[in-house]
Amino acid sequence: MRLIIVDYVGNPGGGVRFTAEMVAAFAARRELQLELVSHGEALERYRAILPPDRVAFRDLPHRNHWTKAPNWPRWPMRRFGKLTRRGSAFHFDVPAEAFAGADLVWLPWIHTHRVPNRLSARVVGSLHDLILLEFKDHVHPRLWRAEEKTVRRWLRSRARIVVSSRATVAALGRLFGAAPERTAVVPLSGMHRSRPAERAPADAPFLGAPYLLCPANTHIHKNHEVLLDGVGAWAGPHPLVLTGHGTGLASERGREARLRERAAARGLVPGRNLFGMGYRSDPEYFHLLRHAWALVMPTRAEGGGSFPVLEALLAGVPVICSDIPVMREMLGWTGGEVQWFHPDRPEELAERLRELEAGYPRFRRRAEEQVASLHQRTWDDVTADYARILGLPGAPAPSPVR
Repeated sequence: MRLIIVDYVGNPGGGVRFTAEMVAAFAARRELQLELVSHGEALERYRAILPPDRVAFRDLPHRNHWTKAPNWPRWPMRRFGKLTRRGSAFHFDVPAEAFAGADLVWLPWIHTHRVPNRLSARVVGSLHDLILLEFKDHVHPRLWRAEEKTVRRWLRSRARIVVSSRATVAALGRLFGAAPERTAVVPLSGMHRSRPAERAPADAPFLGAPYLLCPANTHIHKNHEVLLDGVGAWAGPHPLVLTGHGTGLASERGREARLRERAAARGLVPGRNLFGMGYRSDPEYFHLLRHAWALVMPTRAEGGGSFPVLEALLAGVPVICSDIPVMREMLGWTGGEVQWFHPDRPEELAERLRELEAGYPRFRRRAEEQVASLHQRTWDDVTADYARILGLPGAPAPSPVR
């Protein structure tokens, strides 16, 4: 059976990781012939991480009508430069040629992708979140409308759509009136099939002493404003370490500059009690995670939960997390314990940090002890659920999720 995988984004971080973990699990099914269709930077990312002995690669440019439109404003080209260098800030039209020879087609990242409706019956698409639509006040209206149209097209198509949480099912109902049965829910895994050897960052002078780690890019929904306000109000003895795209806070304009100014107003000084590390490779990140005093995740919205929170739970690191439905859902099936705070209340975050500081030996001991009792959902479990949705022969029954 020939399974063709189509992705023109190759989103660095969670997007590529999701696809890589799934493809590695699919590759173990010898009855499958796997082919990945992509182009440009996304294709090169996948060539670098997917096994060439089990995955064929096809360089097929997408069709994109955005580049033919003469009247788009210029500022989106600056604001969404990385996307426009891939061809479009708005959507990719998947050519019909991508379906040639396919028994099934899987799009691991349906965001910004549009497929021919006449061919959609053979398609399974993964919808990761609706964050762009839920934070419309922070998105250019044309980009928001393009994404809204793309999601609506998927919902009206014959494609099978998979989401990673019931919270996303509820959001689809709220924003589009979609019935719950329109989508299938397959929770993700926080485990790594093969985790690289750790490597200490050379530019981390805080190593060797306790530090608070926040691994999140600086997109608005990650809620760094409340993080900085809460940590500043805590005024604790341990520095805050930021990782993720944009967290270097080096830009003299835009969001990075505003966050740097906010940090300074809260008494957080770069190089002293604040370290913006930017995006880090897996070897460096896992070293930072394993040696962290605690991990804080202030996010206002996620699609299926948080990889960093799952990884911290599995590493026995105490976690302080924003109390939002999708995170409650994830912790429900994982069986882990964290400290919760309201994402709009920095004073609650400060209070949780004080509680952690005052009772740290107890919190650390509990975090380490609970590792053995966590419900450790694997990528094989995730892929088995997808195999059932794809209708692959011999697919197992759904894996249990609490």
